[in-house]
Formats: sequence, C-alpha cells, structure tokens
Amino acid sequence: MADTEAPAASNSEPVPIVRYPNRRLYDRSQARYVTLPEIAELVRKGKKVTVRDSKTGEDLTRLILTQIIVEQYPERMELFPVSVLSSIIHANDTALGFLRDYLAQSLSYLELMQRPATANPLLLPLQWMRSFVPNPEMPHVTLGREPDSDALLRRIAELERRLDAFQAGEATPATTTPAREKPGRKRSASR
Repeated sequence: MADTEAPAASNSEPVPIVRYPNRRLYDRSQARYVTLPEIAELVRKGKKVTVRDSKTGEDLTRLILTQIIVEQYPERMELFPVSVLSSIIHANDTALGFLRDYLAQSLSYLELMQRPATANPLLLPLQWMRSFVPNPEMPHVTLGREPDSDALLRRIAELERRLDAFQAGEATPATTTPAREKPGRKRSASR
C-alpha cells in the first residue's frame, strides 16, 4: 500500500468501505477494492473504518473487524477466556448491556492512558501507572511472546479496585502514608 491514500481520509474521518453481495470490499476513499489485510493495515495506522452493506446500508464494521481478528490474529482471541465467550452466548440482554458498557468504558480508559501527556510529550504512555502497580516491573512484550493474559486481567482488576478505593477516599495498604498530626495536638512521649 503506497502513498495512494486520498487526502480526504484523515485520521478523524472514517474511511468508507462498502461490502458488495459478492463479499468484495470497496474503499471509496481510494476508489479501489481492498482486502481484509489492507483494512487491518488501515486500522493499525490509526485510521477509523466504517463498513456498510451496499444494498441495505447496514453497518458491518464490527463483523469485518471481528473477522480480521479471528482470521489474521487468532492468538489475540486468547484475550477472551472461554468462560467470557460462553457467558456472552448465554447472557440475557441486561447482562450483555452491562458487559458492553463495561468493556466500552474500559477500552476508552485504556485508549486515554496510552496517549502521551500533552504537558510532557516525552512521557511514555502508561508511565504514570507504575505508581499504582505493586510490582514496579511492568510486563514487557517481546517479539513472539505475549504477556500472560490472566496475569494482566488480575492486574487490571487490582488497579480498578485501587482506583475505586482512591476515589472513595480510602487508602490502600500499599499506599498508606503516616497521618499528619493536627495542629495543637502533641505526640505521646513513648520514645
């Protein structure tokens, strides 16, 4: 994919893709047919895509992105434990609504945390989270190895618990600091 992208398709503007009955995908911004790997490349570059059915106008974006993950990145499906996938199939509308809202909120937080601070453009993404993690060593991703997804899920749950406690004004054992003395009070002389 060379520099043939139309200037109209900026990062804030979704790239319009149409899926025809023969299952071919047409990128209107480039005026050409594209493949699933090419759509994946657009997403990796930070572009937003929208995929619509040519006849009905139905939004197929979620379906196409899911297809890309299942076909091209099957190892990333390990992010969803079998119990979660089973729960999604088994759940009623109320539970699905809760799960959808929870995941959407979690992903929006993750996206926000990955952005470098505007005040300090040299600050690495997620650098500020190190103060909340009990183990100062963050999991590192090396070529060919993904961090243990269960360990990451446990860390996320622990961070959420700490954030909730922090917002409620409670101190967590790992972050407890000695209380300051109130003016006018004297310490006991038990030294």
